[in-house]
Amino acid sequence: MLLYNKALDPFHCYLRISCLISLAEINEIEEDRLRILDFIMANPSHVASMSLGKDLVTARNTFKAFESDYNRFEPRTLFESMRPIQQAVISSMTESGIFVVVEGTRRYKINAVVFRDFFPEEYFFQASIGVESIDWSVLEFIKEYLLGFELLGPKGLKYASKLMEYRYDVI
Repeated sequence: MLLYNKALDPFHCYLRISCLISLAEINEIEEDRLRILDFIMANPSHVASMSLGKDLVTARNTFKAFESDYNRFEPRTLFESMRPIQQAVISSMTESGIFVVVEGTRRYKINAVVFRDFFPEEYFFQASIGVESIDWSVLEFIKEYLLGFELLGPKGLKYASKLMEYRYDVI
């Protein structure tokens, strides 16, 4: 039996990242945060297993409804499998001028003018009413809670998601 996994689809990755930038109104983002948030958008059920603190237990547990018997993957392995696809999409967005690399870092500034040229406002309106492969509640959760989360350290997004090593990060 063949199964489609949107997490490994480069076109869907491009859609997820562009929706994240637009609807979460991001101006600048770290590469690791972008990769983690993209993973969460592709696998919303992962939110239910994250260590987000006691105040987010109720919000976090709503994502248990996304669990599926057909898409059971070890999260860290799937996350690493997504790396080449995510890097290709990030590279494409950098080459097109949507992302501007912050010198000497792994951060990107979003060039809003170029982004709006590539993706007019109607694109996201159509996407919000017609794309069933992205759950908009996960975007709202990301916007409300995860964008403000620290990335590094024992209370950061890398630790909470359990997708990346965090112990050797320089804080």
